[in-house]
Amino acid sequence: MHRELATAVGPHLATADWHRRRDIIRKLVQRIEIGREVIKIVFRVTPEARNLGPESIVVTLSRV
Repeated sequence: MHRELATAVGPHLATADWHRRRDIIRKLVQRIEIGREVIKIVFRVTPEARNLGPESIVVTLSRV
């Protein structure tokens, strides 16, 4: 699913101005959690994608 999303959105981000990029990100990201050790990005999940499981898509980044 991550690759499909990147394939669908990536070309649009490359040619979009700042306002369009911000709109796309706001539609994709539900929330961002910033902690001392990690940053978590929680993406919105469509009802169709929930068939994959009840969890949201979460990306965790380590702070360096």
